[in-house]
Amino acid sequence: MHEALRLMPYGIHAVGVGTEDGQRNAFIASWTTQCSFEPALFLVAMRKETENEGLVKAGGAFSVSFLSKEQTDLARQLVKPKHQVGDKLSDISHFTEATDTPILKDAVAYLECKLVSTKDAGDHVLAIGEVVNAGLNESRELLMCSDIGWTYAG
Repeated sequence: MHEALRLMPYGIHAVGVGTEDGQRNAFIASWTTQCSFEPALFLVAMRKETENEGLVKAGGAFSVSFLSKEQTDLARQLVKPKHQVGDKLSDISHFTEATDTPILKDAVAYLECKLVSTKDAGDHVLAIGEVVNAGLNESRELLMCSDIGWTYAG
C-alpha cells in the first residue's frame, strides 16, 4: 500500500494563514486540490492539532501560493515548524489582498480562500475554502515532491 501511495504526484504549495489580531504563518502543504467548480472550492489537508489548523479556523481564510521548481530553498525553509524557527515570513517577500492572509510575492500563482468548512480525516483536518481571489504571475514549471525527494504519503 505505501509504495503505491508514494507514486502519487504531489505539488508543493505554500499555504498562508492569519488572524485579525495579526498572527501570521506560512507552511508547506502537498495534499491540496480543487474540489468543486461551482462554487470554486479548494481543499488543503493539514495535520491535526497544529498551530496552522488553529490559525485557519480562527482566521476563517487561507491562501495558497503555487511554488516553482526554482523555489526549492523556499519550500525547505517553510516546511520547518514555526515553533522551532520563529517568524518564517520575516525575510520572505509577501503581500495580502482580499483575505488578509500572506501570499508569496514570487509565487507562480495564488488563490485566496474563505473557509467554508473543516472535516476531520484521520490524522489530518481538511480545510475547504471558497476561492474569492486569484492571481497569476509568469508561467513556470510547478514544484513537485518528486523534484526534491520528498514523499508525503503512506
